[in-house]
Amino acid sequence: MAENETRTRRKKIDDKDLKRVMDRVAQNICRLRRAKNLSQQVLATSAGIATTTLSDIERGQAHNLKLSTLVSLARQLDLKDITELLT
Repeated sequence: MAENETRTRRKKIDDKDLKRVMDRVAQNICRLRRAKNLSQQVLATSAGIATTTLSDIERGQAHNLKLSTLVSLARQLDLKDITELLT
């Protein structure tokens, strides 16, 4: 049996599912930032990302978003972990 036949195949993520998750993350980051009365510039700077990147994230337009970016934003928003961005 060939090695590639024994590997578990990953289920392809539907674009609609990914969009739904990213929209939820975008809404939560924006809501939490506003609740803390932070500007995009202040949050972006403290998280170590560009303001344009945060703007793209909040609009659901961030492509190839890094997990480390979400972790950094979650920390700056005083979240226990990034899963809070998904709820």
